[in-house]
Amino acid sequence: MAGGEATFPVTITFDSPGACPPVYVAGSFTVPEWQPHELEYSIVRREGDDTHDKPSYTFFRTFNIPEGTFQYKFRLGHKGDWWVCNRNEEIVTDALGNHNNRLVVAVAPQEPVATTPNASHEDEEPLPSKPQEDGESVVLPPEQHGSVDSLCRRTTRPYSPSIASSTESKEPSASPSPPAQTVLQRILQYLKSILMLLFHRKAA
Repeated sequence: MAGGEATFPVTITFDSPGACPPVYVAGSFTVPEWQPHELEYSIVRREGDDTHDKPSYTFFRTFNIPEGTFQYKFRLGHKGDWWVCNRNEEIVTDALGNHNNRLVVAVAPQEPVATTPNASHEDEEPLPSKPQEDGESVVLPPEQHGSVDSLCRRTTRPYSPSIASSTESKEPSASPSPPAQTVLQRILQYLKSILMLLFHRKAA
């Protein structure tokens, strides 16, 4: 394995009835390659085991292995040439006709993260607006918010004497109402003329 290459923890296990410690594993992923490494083990109780029988063992060991395809095999006992495969794992035949277990270390591909493109307001239709009166404030949608200056320019109209005068000239002028005294005088004159008319009729 090349130095500095990324590695991943992989646990090699072996479980076979009647197998007793020590058990070794050797493979193309060890340093040096095919150098036997003794496995750790734990005692397990299986259904039907008699307490007088020999205990059962599960063997295991964790290695840091780089990405790739490897082969490995187990050796039973301290010495000897008794090599076996784990029948619960994939078994292949190498170029020399030996049967070995096959190990594939692969990094799971990362799923692409769905991204939403930035929303563009260029294609959006402008919101309908109604004519606004002088000094009336306008509530703009969030996407049309700008600086304070731009908002002020949209919601207020600067005062101008010419505009004020033209506005005042357009308003209809109301005729001044007559004073109350003048109205009373007219009523008295009307009553006086009626009384004079009745007086002349009686005199006639």
